[in-house]
Amino acid sequence: MRQDQACPKMRFLDSERHMKSILTSLSCEPVLGQKMMNSEQSHKNNCIKKFEHIKSFRTDLKNLVMSEYNCSVESIPDLLVDFNRRYPGYKQVLEYQDLLNEAEKLNSWGWTS
Repeated sequence: MRQDQACPKMRFLDSERHMKSILTSLSCEPVLGQKMMNSEQSHKNNCIKKFEHIKSFRTDLKNLVMSEYNCSVESIPDLLVDFNRRYPGYKQVLEYQDLLNEAEKLNSWGWTS
């Protein structure tokens, strides 16, 4: 037996038929019809939880400032130290920068609004 007979060569038409069979076995779904991936769902859930924590933080911070500080705050960082001592749970679920940003917003808007 000759060497070229031992290993038959694939012809162009064979490879084209092979590609067609692969392509027909793949399903094509439009992007909008695809399901949301788990990572996207958890990101969305995390954003919702974070927003809920921020809303609760705002309420508790306003109540503290109105009752203990008479609606007058001289130092936001000092206020946050006092707040975190009284309500330690927020620093576990929100970053310090989030707390600081929200406290500064509330201060600029006025504590009673």
